[in-house]
Amino acid sequence: MVLKRRAAALVGLGALAVLVWAGASLGAPSDTFRSGVESVISEAGKTPERARLNRLFQLHWDYLLHEFPEFATEVGAAGLNDRWTDMSAAAIARRKADLELPVKALATIDRTKLAPEDALNYDLFRRQVDAQLKGRRFPWELMPVTQLYGPHHSVPQILSEQTPSRTVADYEAIVSRLRGTPALVEQTIASMKEGLRRGVTPPKITLRDLVAQADAILVDDPTKSPLLGPFQRMPDTMPIDRREALKGEAARLLREQVVPAFRRLRDFLASEYVPNCRESAAMSFWSCCRKPMPSAPIEWRRSFIRCWRAFRWRRIWAR
Repeated sequence: MVLKRRAAALVGLGALAVLVWAGASLGAPSDTFRSGVESVISEAGKTPERARLNRLFQLHWDYLLHEFPEFATEVGAAGLNDRWTDMSAAAIARRKADLELPVKALATIDRTKLAPEDALNYDLFRRQVDAQLKGRRFPWELMPVTQLYGPHHSVPQILSEQTPSRTVADYEAIVSRLRGTPALVEQTIASMKEGLRRGVTPPKITLRDLVAQADAILVDDPTKSPLLGPFQRMPDTMPIDRREALKGEAARLLREQVVPAFRRLRDFLASEYVPNCRESAAMSFWSCCRKPMPSAPIEWRRSFIRCWRAFRWRRIWAR
């Protein structure tokens, strides 16, 4: 049952990793994961296979929570609500390299020595990591914004609907994410520029409402901004001086940093991105992938369907 709660996450995070956001450097979680996997490998023949397998699962789960803090917020993992996923080119390359680590560890675990339920968990996990490795050739990260997702959708949703807002610490985390939002926007724009350069974009026709969507969050009034919903319902149990200080800091960040950042995103979408996205609605743009066409689109479509089903299941489960 170790993976029962996690199977959908392991599938869907391949998509999450390319849909979202920005923050501080995350070298430490990656280093911890790498050293932990090396420890699992070094224990081969010394520690029971089941214990090593479960240790690998725990390492991977902790890695996902730290590398994708929005996912940690979604599943209720405490202490990770103050930053966004680092979507810089360097961080993406590092995470793609990290995908090889679980495979190396699994190769040292003798599946024949596992109980049936552990063997099933092994198989499920192996299938997920293999799929993620194969998916590395698809440059999802170069399409971080569409009519269905992007920071213009995710930031308001996460800040106003998903992030806890009960304590002073909760609001400090929200303010911290607000402070990190301009970096999110810049990383998003940088990815889209690279996508334009390489010809990896969504079809232009699907983006016809995108600029209007980005316009909708350009609200300077903190009492009306979709980004500051929690500050309109701050708990009375919070000390009034601290409550006012946090509300004031959030309003300042909104006016001076967050709205200007989203305005830059909106202007880039209107003037550069949407006009230069591809006219074709076919999937032949995946010719940039290593695997020859037409097999790449078929596998891409299957991966997309799996991720979409996992996403829908997580949404239903969350409700």
